[in-house]
Amino acid sequence: MRNWLYLGTILVSLLIAGCSRPDTYTVRGTVQTPHGEGIQGVTLYLEGTGLVSTDETGTFTIQGVTGMTSVTATKVGWDFIPASRTANQTQTTLTFIGRPNYGGAYSLADKDIRDIRVHEDQPLTNRLSYPAVSLLGWSRKANQLIYTYAANRMDNRHMATYQMITGSIQTLKLPIVDRLSLHPDGSLLITNNLVYQFITGQLLWINRDRWQEVYELPLRTVASSWIDRETILIYMNDNSVWEIHLPTKRSNKLMDGPPASIRPADGVGISPSGNYIFVIGDSFGTERDLFVGHLASNRWERVAHIDQGYAQFSPSEDILLLINKHNQLQAYDAATNQLTTLARATHFQWSPAGEIAAISDAHNLLGRYEVSTVALVNPSSKHIKDLAKGYDPIWLDEHTLAYLALEQQDSVEHGTWYLPSLQLLRLE
Repeated sequence: MRNWLYLGTILVSLLIAGCSRPDTYTVRGTVQTPHGEGIQGVTLYLEGTGLVSTDETGTFTIQGVTGMTSVTATKVGWDFIPASRTANQTQTTLTFIGRPNYGGAYSLADKDIRDIRVHEDQPLTNRLSYPAVSLLGWSRKANQLIYTYAANRMDNRHMATYQMITGSIQTLKLPIVDRLSLHPDGSLLITNNLVYQFITGQLLWINRDRWQEVYELPLRTVASSWIDRETILIYMNDNSVWEIHLPTKRSNKLMDGPPASIRPADGVGISPSGNYIFVIGDSFGTERDLFVGHLASNRWERVAHIDQGYAQFSPSEDILLLINKHNQLQAYDAATNQLTTLARATHFQWSPAGEIAAISDAHNLLGRYEVSTVALVNPSSKHIKDLAKGYDPIWLDEHTLAYLALEQQDSVEHGTWYLPSLQLLRLE
């Protein structure tokens, strides 16, 4: 009898073990460029199991997968979006988008810009709205380019984003401004009077009572920018400059504003050393002036008449680039108070490393358009290198520039207009 009970117990145990054996499934997918080209030799790491590699078409197959697991794509010299994806029995097909990343090799600032090599990619898209488009910025967090457009020559400008991975376009119901201040990770942007969160689409007006109450600000904000990931620099219309640490909600007055009346200010920034501040605004109601404040001595210098231009400190040096009212790109050394003219430009942006800048010169966007040249400039050496015909270059990383090129279009209904195409340049 005991033998029969023993055998029965064994049989039941075997049956339970057989029923509880986890089901397996197969994960398949592709790794490709934003243009849809397969990337060979990408390693896919399966959490707790092993790895496989993509073939010449960029496809991969992982068999015998159990439960929920994480799959990570990696290849030297490439970035992948997303870097990891989750697979389970209902999600067995995965797609990764990759693009070259030269950032780990060296900085462009280490080279003479005249020796930089240029690799031009095929156009990413010609779906951006026409005839007028200008690139404003790049949200790394959301993989979105921010731009403005006009549906026709008589239309007002609108703000929109282009999603680099999916190619989708989203119109943003934001006030149109020519310059944006983006959070360092690209998750938030500040126009002159509001904060916009990319992922959720939430807006927080910084000149309303709620913002003032939360952060204990005096009066109304007229210009603002990010100092770092947690702190905002703000110029107030009580003619003083403040910084606000967002996590602690603490505000600190840095210095009184320039002695001139510059209301409303529409630009403000701080140098990487924290020793200098610039403010842009109407000087006595006549011209827009650029002022630089020296925190240590609590004094201001009027640097230039800036008109429709703008200014930006280098991320790595106390050098301020600006475009004056004559569309001249100038470099201002805050430590020595020296102003140097470099080139003609209507647009510039410092590279992420901060020692060189991308520039272009464009005019009459809504009418007969003369496309300028996208170029690099080194303010220290004054060297300039032409890259391509186009305008509004925006840095995506240390070695990648996005810019706009226009193709002339003619029709009986609309006359002559221009279709913008989004282009990429790889620099090494």
